[in-house]
Amino acid sequence: MLNEIDVFLIELSSLLDNSQLEEEIKSIRNGLWTMQNKTLKQALTDFDTMDLKHPANVTSIPSFQLINQLDNASHLMYNLFGQEGEASLTMYDLNGQLLNTTTHWISGKQSIKLNKMDLTKGLYILHLHFASKKGCFEQSFKLPVVNQ
Repeated sequence: MLNEIDVFLIELSSLLDNSQLEEEIKSIRNGLWTMQNKTLKQALTDFDTMDLKHPANVTSIPSFQLINQLDNASHLMYNLFGQEGEASLTMYDLNGQLLNTTTHWISGKQSIKLNKMDLTKGLYILHLHFASKKGCFEQSFKLPVVNQ
């Protein structure tokens, strides 16, 4: 459920042309990260009592973005805001068939190169699972392959 709320907030933020509102949404997203892996009652209590106006008091949520989707090698950019952990990337075709899984130990603000040379033309789903000491984060991306 938290992932769906987070995806909605990311999409809402991308539609806005108001930096103050974007900062408010970022604060709410950071608050969602602190709710991860808790009972509903504890998560809502923690979210209600946290100071969202002061980012130093909130653990920043990791962010991931797929870049250069149409190139033969795309890049998954990430910012973990001081965290480190294991990122598992699983690729599926549109029929749901598992094509491959790779695991990376990541930290900081960097990128992972995704080689698409062996893929045929089409649309693929890339599922990310990131686990750190502070919790887990999941996100899925559409990965188009056009010039093969």
